[in-house]
Amino acid sequence: MLSKVENIVSKSEMLFMERGVTINREITQNKENHFLVKVNSIQTGEIVRGFDGSTHWEKNKSSIRELNNEDKISFLNEFAFMRFADWEKNLIGYTYLGIDTLEGRKFHCLAVKTIYGVDEKWYFNTIDFLLEYTTESIEMTQGNITVITKLEDYKEVDGIKHAFSRSIKMGDRNRKITFNSIMHNQNIDEKLFEKPFNE
Repeated sequence: MLSKVENIVSKSEMLFMERGVTINREITQNKENHFLVKVNSIQTGEIVRGFDGSTHWEKNKSSIRELNNEDKISFLNEFAFMRFADWEKNLIGYTYLGIDTLEGRKFHCLAVKTIYGVDEKWYFNTIDFLLEYTTESIEMTQGNITVITKLEDYKEVDGIKHAFSRSIKMGDRNRKITFNSIMHNQNIDEKLFEKPFNE
């Protein structure tokens, strides 16, 4: 089933819980790890980020720019194609750490390193073995913090289970992502991922 998925198009809402701000997101990804992320809100207007295999760019209401390598690595890791389901293509390696406890529950835990050099821990349900949490340590201005992502509300799309809800804790910041739709193998023009010209 995984081998038949050429691309994914999803629509979701991300709630910034502290501010009560919601942004709408539309994400297009293909198996070559090219992606386009459109976000839109009253506060920000439309912001688009894309990657065509070489150039990582951003377009907002006033400018078009290329993004630095640090931003590129972060986005490529986050939007790696089928990064959890097709994990063999997205990991350099992993180590089984045994049973570990997170937020008062026990999970099978893996320490993984992604193809983009990011170290994470993945926590799998001990009954159905679905991935329920990921954690990652990131450096912020106030020091290192652990980002905890909870995946839930799994639904099948063409026989593949996707988490339709994600909750993200970043220190004192909280995000909630709710997917309205996830679709496979849509008609996509490759030019969609290319950096647009300045108008």
